[in-house]
Parts: sequence; C-alpha cells; structure tokens
Amino acid sequence: MGDRDQTLVHGIGRSLALAYERTVTTAEFARQKAELHGRTRALEAFATLSQDLTLKSNPRALVRTAQEVVLSLLPEGYAVFYELDHGTWHLTVQIGDLRNPGLQAAVDRGLPYASAKTLVTPWETHEAVYQDRYDITTDNLQDVTTHITITAGLPVLVSGAPVGVFVVGLFDTRPWSEVDRAVLEGVARSLGLAIEGASGAAELVERTREVQTWRERYEVAVRGSGHLPYDWNPATDQIVYSGAAEAITRYTVDELEGTLAD
Repeated sequence: MGDRDQTLVHGIGRSLALAYERTVTTAEFARQKAELHGRTRALEAFATLSQDLTLKSNPRALVRTAQEVVLSLLPEGYAVFYELDHGTWHLTVQIGDLRNPGLQAAVDRGLPYASAKTLVTPWETHEAVYQDRYDITTDNLQDVTTHITITAGLPVLVSGAPVGVFVVGLFDTRPWSEVDRAVLEGVARSLGLAIEGASGAAELVERTREVQTWRERYEVAVRGSGHLPYDWNPATDQIVYSGAAEAITRYTVDELEGTLAD
C-alpha cells in the first residue's frame, strides 16, 4: 500500500473515529438532557404539591411527598426522616424497605444522638453529607448495614434552624452525581420552606379558630345581655357577670371571663 493509500486509510479512520465520538457525545448529551428534564419536572411537581399540602398544615405529609419525589429519580433505595427529641433520633417518616429486620428494629427504637454521624454531622453543620461508599461504622450499626452502598444525609432547615435530617440510602454501586446532589439539596431546601409555610398556616388556622370562638361567645352574650346582669370593674378592667350565666349563654362563667381588650 502506497503512502497515498495509507494517508487515505488513516484519514477515513480518523473521520470515522470523530463521527463515532460525536455520536457518543451527542447521545450522552441527549441522555443527560432528558435526565435533567425529568428531574426538573419532578421538582416542579413537588413544589406545586407542597403548596397544596401547606394549606393542610401537615409537615410530615410534606416530608413523605419529598421522599417519594426523590426515590422516583434514583435507583432502588429508601428515604427516612429523623427528628431529634431529648437526645434521641426518632424515625418519623419512611419510604422504602431497609432490607434488614434488625436495622428496621434499631431505627424504630431510636438512635442515641452521638452514635449516628449520618445525622449528627448535617444537624450540627447545616451541610449535606454524602458517602459514595458507605462506611458501616458511621452510625455504629455495623451488623445490620453491610448491604447499604451509598448514603446521603441532608439537614432540613426552618428559619435557619434544623428540624430534622433527610436521609437517603441506595443499594446501587454508582456514586452520587452532581445532578443527584443538586436534586437532593433542592428538595431538602424546598421541604424546609414548605414546612415553614405549613407551620404558619397552622398558626393562622388556630388563630382563626380562636377568633371564631370568641365571636360566637360575644354574639351569645349580646343576645342574652337583656337577661344577664354584668358590670365592669375599672380598677382591673374585668367584666363581672352575675345571674344564671350558664343557663342563658350556654357558656360557663370561666369561659366568659376576660378584659375589654378581648
């Protein structure tokens, strides 16, 4: 084969290699784009649903929704949410099977604060903790966690303070990708905001209920005022009732006590 033929063959080979490389790159780009698009849609769905759940004032329902969203985007695994109470981590919301009865029993009993580094570190630092290869000594559960491969622990912050730790464990061998981390941190951040909104909604509902109760009492008192003697003590700003208050208003005297500011 002459030099010209060799040059031609090398040129064709190089062209084919470049074409293949472009094909692979394009396919990989398309795959990543589709993956990112799917995850974006899932996050948007969580954001929309969390607004509805906020109105129901149910923080743990929000946590469950966040867990469902996350697990729909990842290989097979589980999501657990822990809350701290009197030095013990309590499992309050779980999606997925831990695949070990002993592990399930241990987390159901509660974990001592200092023993579970997957929880302590994000709680204290306010930063997510990822393990691409889970160290079974991390949480002092060596005998029941050998089947877990990768984990992530993320703090859920409300007004800058942690209210719980959002943990995801997978049985897959691949490491956390940048997209995985962005999704997890985005969900944890959105969950904190949604819980904060749910708490505000709960307070508003309670305050509205109190106002409604006092309005009903006021209306009853007004209707019965022609039959129920009362007086005002300017020294104490107290309204003093006398007579058959319970019979007339259907409220006890204690329930009708209050100041003019009420």
